Amino acid sequence: QLVITPKLAKIRPNAPRDTFDNRGPGESYYSEGSGDMWVVFEGRVDGELVLWMEQRSQAGQLWEINNRVTTWRNTRTILSRWARSLEKQLSEMAVQ
Repeated sequence: QLVITPKLAKIRPNAPRDTFDNRGPGESYYSEGSGDMWVVFEGRVDGELVLWMEQRSQAGQLWEINNRVTTWRNTRTILSRWARSLEKQLSEMAVQ
C-alpha cells in the first residue's frame, strides 16, 4: 500500500502578518502575490521510498492588496495545484 506524506517545507510571505500587532490601523500592503511556498511529497510502500516530489509555488502573480483574504485565496490555489500535480504523477506511475 502506497502511503503519501506531504511536508510543508517553507513559507516565505511578501508582507507582514495581517494582525493588529504587525500592521497599524488603516495600514495596507500591496505586493506581487502573497509569497512562496515549498512542499515535499514522500511516497512509501512498506517503508521503502518510491516517490519523492518537491515543488515550489508562488502564491499569486498580480499586484494586489496583501491581506488575510488574498493570502488565503492564493494559498488554496497553491494547494489545489499541488493536489492536481500529485494526482497526475500518481496516474502516470499507475500506467507504467
